[in-house]
Amino acid sequence: MAGISVSGVGSGIDINSLVDQLVASERQPTVQRLDRREAGLQAELSGFSLLKSALADVQGALEDLDGDQLFQGRTVTSAAPETFTATADGGAATGSFSIEVERLASAQKLRSTGFSGADALVGTGTLTIASASDGFTVDAGDGSLGAIRDAINEAADNTIVSAGIVNVDDGAGGTESRLVLTAREPGSANALSVTTADDDGNDGDVAGLSRLAYDPQGAGTANLIELDPAEDALIRIDGQAATRSANTVDDLIDGVTLRLESADPGNPATLTIGEDTGAARTAVNAFVTAFNGFTELRDSLTGFDPDTRQGGPLLGDSTLRILDSRLRSTLFDRVGAAGEVSSLAALGVTTGDDGRLAVDDAALTTALDDNPAAVAALFGGDSGLVARAGGVLEGFLQNDGLLDNRIDGLNTRIEGIGDRRLDLDRRIGALESRLRAQFTAMDQLVSRLQNTGSFLTQQLANVPLPGDRNR
Repeated sequence: MAGISVSGVGSGIDINSLVDQLVASERQPTVQRLDRREAGLQAELSGFSLLKSALADVQGALEDLDGDQLFQGRTVTSAAPETFTATADGGAATGSFSIEVERLASAQKLRSTGFSGADALVGTGTLTIASASDGFTVDAGDGSLGAIRDAINEAADNTIVSAGIVNVDDGAGGTESRLVLTAREPGSANALSVTTADDDGNDGDVAGLSRLAYDPQGAGTANLIELDPAEDALIRIDGQAATRSANTVDDLIDGVTLRLESADPGNPATLTIGEDTGAARTAVNAFVTAFNGFTELRDSLTGFDPDTRQGGPLLGDSTLRILDSRLRSTLFDRVGAAGEVSSLAALGVTTGDDGRLAVDDAALTTALDDNPAAVAALFGGDSGLVARAGGVLEGFLQNDGLLDNRIDGLNTRIEGIGDRRLDLDRRIGALESRLRAQFTAMDQLVSRLQNTGSFLTQQLANVPLPGDRNR
């Protein structure tokens, strides 16, 4: 209401209160009807959103059951984990092996003779450092020990060696600095050679940059001192020797990766590989939990409470009824020809009277232990449960699928209610203005009539009566 008005001057009626009551009585039924309708639509919208989330959980749990690896799990036990550990994939054969770690693979480490410090001049020229698989060349820069170290470490094509400087006792009461070269990978194939192009013109002496030369298998120079040799690991499997250049070995036993922790020559230990159905059991139970979550949600959305006489927001909805029917018929039909594991029931997964699933752990374990490949086939492949039920779910869950269409339709209807509220506000505003104008006009008319009546009363009071003339 714009402005300030003083009502009831002529009539004595509280026009503001009267108009407010008339407007409220006109507005309230429509507002209540719109509120009830919007609340119902919001409940449906919430129901479909919850349904979509529950179905996505079922879809994810089903997808986790697709894949042979899940049903070919392996347990790996090392009798001497301080000496070696191992992991195995689904392709590893079950059984046991005797493993003896006679020697670990080690990386070569070389050191130079002593210098007075990192700034000490070694010599200028170039260094070429190589292994059997790679190599690179660097310029010695100003020829100092520190510059040579930095040039090696910063070389873009250096993949084989790290350089450092250690400051140690010189044996005469002082300290000296030594360049240390460490191969980045263990094994004999990664043994290092260092050749020089010494600016002093002599690459074979023990002066200048040649003091860092080390090529005992080539030129025969060995001006660096070997601290640790480059050696291959030596393993004995069931008494048979095998050498490897690294301490992680994935080609000794098919499907098994060994990690050598320490050498223990003369003391073989047993490596045991067994079947592991734990991950598969967990995945099956996770699917059952997700499906039961969907079933419980279905019941709450479509149920009817006789005490309150209230139904769920999707009571009687055809979309949910069709979905539930299709999903259950797909999941519980037989897959392929009749056999030991051709249905969920063969795994011990059964449906109760309330529609919820239950798992017989003993039956599930037996099926997984006796025929894991058949269980994998039940879920996997083009005709397995994952593909078949996944197709049903995808039709409802995909973008612009059935659920999205229902959700979009509900949002559109809720927006329509908002538009109707705006229309109501405009209509009620016009009604209020009209009523206020009418009652104000009435009040003014009453006021004028009262003024006229008062005037006439005064005039009549001054008119002499006929008897007054004879007095």
